[in-house]
Amino acid sequence: MMNPTHNLYFSASRGRRPGMLYFNGNPEDIQSLSPESTLSYELGIKGTTKYGHLSYALAFYYYDWYHFQTALVGRGASESGSLSYMSNDNGKAYGMGTEMSAVYTFKPEVSLFADFAYTGCAFSDEDMNGNMQSNAGNMFVNTPNVTFDMGFVWKKVLSGGKSIYMSPSFYTQSKVYFDDENSSDHEQDAYLLLNGNIGMQFIRNKVTYDIGLYGRNITNTKYYCQIGNGSDVLGMPTYEVGAPATINLALKLFFK
Repeated sequence: MMNPTHNLYFSASRGRRPGMLYFNGNPEDIQSLSPESTLSYELGIKGTTKYGHLSYALAFYYYDWYHFQTALVGRGASESGSLSYMSNDNGKAYGMGTEMSAVYTFKPEVSLFADFAYTGCAFSDEDMNGNMQSNAGNMFVNTPNVTFDMGFVWKKVLSGGKSIYMSPSFYTQSKVYFDDENSSDHEQDAYLLLNGNIGMQFIRNKVTYDIGLYGRNITNTKYYCQIGNGSDVLGMPTYEVGAPATINLALKLFFK
């Protein structure tokens, strides 16, 4: 505790996934893979300003990933030309980044919020044995370098226990890849989503009623959330699209 409204922290931790036996379709071809492990470190600060108008959190982290397990898929390794798999547990990777979030309250009716994250995760140049890795420097799957969201909350209290509220926001992220090779035909460029909700609350017989409209991806932005998966081995990758524009009407009841 630096003072009653701020605290600083540091953490160091180790994560471990147990080793495993890898079966390659042949009782004579069984491999024992080493456990994967990560060593991670995080430094952060959290706090609020003197009068509570601004609350925030800021963190920096770094981790090393050892014995990264991969399975390479190919054809032609047998006379029949059937699919073959090669396992490898000597991979190395690392990650570093920062995360920030803040809420600023202008007055009881209005507050502004924002979240930002930078992630720099990639495969190391060399594996556990000092050999050059085929995906050296490539980004992790589905891991954007930058994500950011921002919005505000407005709530007006009316007479008779009624209130109305509104909260528009947006979310954006940088380009992501959907395979370890970071190929251009398995990527999603940066995109932005607009969201928002509007509604009203009122109290009847000690029950609070909340009626609201909730909109997600209001502008109907087209984007992919996944490309590839198992079918990519057959040359026919599946394309999973993000949710289209969606408007929901919700009724919530809060009992005291």
